[in-house]
Amino acid sequence: MILPAIPDYRLIGSPRKQRSRGVESKNYVQRWRYEVDPPTKVRVVSLQTADAGLARKRAVAFVEKAIQATQPKSKDDQYAKWAVVPLADQIENYTESLLADGRCAAHVACSKGRIVRMIAGCNIHFVNDVDATTLKNWIAKKRKAGWSQQTSQHYLKVMKAYTRWLWRADRVENDPMARTSGTMYQGDITQTFRRRAFSPTEFALLLGNAKDDVVNPVVAKTQKQQRIYMHAIDRIHLYLVASGTGFRASELASLTPSSFHLSGTQPYIQLAATVSKRRRHDRQLIQLALAERLRPYLDGKPKDEVVWPGAWANHAASMLLSDMAGIDRDTREGRLGFHSLRHTFITNVVNNVSNSQLILEICRLSTPLLLRRYFHGDDQQRRAAIESLPTY
Repeated sequence: MILPAIPDYRLIGSPRKQRSRGVESKNYVQRWRYEVDPPTKVRVVSLQTADAGLARKRAVAFVEKAIQATQPKSKDDQYAKWAVVPLADQIENYTESLLADGRCAAHVACSKGRIVRMIAGCNIHFVNDVDATTLKNWIAKKRKAGWSQQTSQHYLKVMKAYTRWLWRADRVENDPMARTSGTMYQGDITQTFRRRAFSPTEFALLLGNAKDDVVNPVVAKTQKQQRIYMHAIDRIHLYLVASGTGFRASELASLTPSSFHLSGTQPYIQLAATVSKRRRHDRQLIQLALAERLRPYLDGKPKDEVVWPGAWANHAASMLLSDMAGIDRDTREGRLGFHSLRHTFITNVVNNVSNSQLILEICRLSTPLLLRRYFHGDDQQRRAAIESLPTY
């Protein structure tokens, strides 16, 4: 450990005993001050002895010790302090920092869980035990055991973010994963399944099945069904808003009647930055026809209560599946799920809007590369595109 440099100082007189209110102190003290211009005030340090000879021997050492105690701590002292604090305890500080930065609670909980599993799996207890090679080898073993490439990437990135925070917070001298690439696998990331968009016929059938449930409601029996069950009228309007805005399940679950601005010629839905995935206040325009359908539905609902309450967002796919009678969930184009409603919205926008920048703005996408994930053309569109090419 490197001790801080001791600035110039000057001893004033010899050690002596202090007198306060007519009473003499038991131990000797040494008066001193910093050797600067203008001179600083005189300071006093106790020599912790009543022997005059021993006091003279201790004077220099005790004054310098007092000076060192007032000097700023070196970085080595700070690193040594955090080196003995268990890494699991420091994770709590990291999650508090994420929440203070405005990250959503679900994201913070997910990141914390991944970090905890990684340090437990790698038998890491303290910050100096973090080793990039050990972490990557652990992820590689999980990859062989069945993890997808995407899951492996998520674990690697969240650990890199955590060690970067440790370094920025001056808890480690160097970021142990600074030179580790955030990409373990090159090329396209394979997905467990590929989502697809609803065709107009399939979406009409989905709404039709939900309307039939208005007449013959499904009685929820199991505890899980009770948790995810939503009245048919609510499901119909939920599907309409999801396919008309491209909002995700968590974003839809946060909407209140005050989020809907349906009057005028420019109706829109306001999404708070704390809920939006891109952390911005989004003002999503909707069709006039959709606004007309939503007005009587929202009329009379409490302004500050969510329109679609409950834990359905965590089981949205199961809820949607109950309304998919007569619809093939899996085809060669991909699988249908609740998030397919967002794919449907973006696919419809791409098919009807020619301006690429306007497409990104309406779909709330930051880069054209994301359109590869969300846009789904069918065979007829591909054939029409091919036949439109010039012949020679």
